[in-house]
Amino acid sequence: MNRPSSKKTSVDRIQLVLLINIFIVCICIAFVIIEWHIGYRIQCPIHQHFEVNCPGCGTTRLIESVLYDHDLYQAFRWNPYVFIMWPIVILVYLYQNIFYVFRGKWSKFTIWFIGIFLSTLIIFGIVRNFPCLMFLSPTQLLDSVQ
Repeated sequence: MNRPSSKKTSVDRIQLVLLINIFIVCICIAFVIIEWHIGYRIQCPIHQHFEVNCPGCGTTRLIESVLYDHDLYQAFRWNPYVFIMWPIVILVYLYQNIFYVFRGKWSKFTIWFIGIFLSTLIIFGIVRNFPCLMFLSPTQLLDSVQ
């Protein structure tokens, strides 16, 4: 009697990768609808409760600056870490998808990258709140122009 193989075929892996990517796209679409079309701004709980800038503070405004205003300088000012790392994260994500489809496992490079990325993200989140490094904090919005 033949036992069914527990190994996934490349077709199964392609389907899984497509399913995960479709799920991510749906989350992005929901975010855009909530943030930009309904007008409800998702607030950062860390910033609200502790009045410090988390590593992600300014990311929504960064995306708006890139997509709507095409202002890369201002996008960088909202969150320099995310601005620099976003293209790298996308490339590593694409690499990992391809690696998984062909090899069926996580790449050692991706595992190292995630560890380094999360470590530097935490360090950035701490450092951006030092008074002497306030230039790493999101740009302050002016309530009124005089």
